[in-house]
Amino acid sequence: MNILFLTALKAEAKPIISNYNLVKDDASNIYSNENIFLFIIGVGNNKVLEKLKSFVLNYDQWYKTTIINIGIAGGNQFDAKLGEIYRVNSIVDKQSGKMYFPDMLIKSNFNEIELTTVLKPISDKQDEQRGLVDMEASTIFEFMTDYLPPHRLCFLKIVSDHMDISHINNIKVNSLIKSQMNKVLLFVNEINNPKLLDRYILDQKEKQIIEKITSNLRLTETQKHQLLELSENHKKLFENLNALKVFLSDKSISKKERNELFNAIREQISS
Repeated sequence: MNILFLTALKAEAKPIISNYNLVKDDASNIYSNENIFLFIIGVGNNKVLEKLKSFVLNYDQWYKTTIINIGIAGGNQFDAKLGEIYRVNSIVDKQSGKMYFPDMLIKSNFNEIELTTVLKPISDKQDEQRGLVDMEASTIFEFMTDYLPPHRLCFLKIVSDHMDISHINNIKVNSLIKSQMNKVLLFVNEINNPKLLDRYILDQKEKQIIEKITSNLRLTETQKHQLLELSENHKKLFENLNALKVFLSDKSISKKERNELFNAIREQISS
């Protein structure tokens, strides 16, 4: 299994480069050592997209790669502890409203949290943004799912501030990453698992159908995973997910309605 680290900043990358003795290829700007790779993608959606497009021209081992996006993030003071590392279980793009769900087949000891990707840093607590915020995760997820499945996309964020710092130069980024490197190294060992290589069943449009249903019905984490597994099994049998399309316009406004609609979906695609 190849592990590909994506960081927004050089300061976030330095502890990883040091721990794995990574060497930079000046032609591609990719750092590597055996099966560990690292690429710095910059800050902001446009910059990240540009960098990722350049990266995929120089890398083709997607069939055996897991991505870890690691970096600092702002956090709501009621949801996240300063200096703590979290694993992201859902991503919202604040501009588009799109939602993305990393499929966490391999569990870890990290606390899980939701993350919102924003266009510019939030430095006003009155914004009341819950969970964590960053400036790259939604772009990474949307772009990279054309190359590998969601269960091989991991997002680890270390809380650098409570959305009360207006300039990143005031944050000791390198120290924050260093403080969590032991946990990161253990996580890499955990996800270096052959089980992650054998699930690439749904295409991008089918994943979007599942994401939309999950969002519209406000499914729980358990229901979301059940829907994914049922959808994969249904596609193996019928080679498509057309049976799900009739549920795309459904929305739930209560737990009871959500559960009734979810049970209807299960009955529809279980046979």
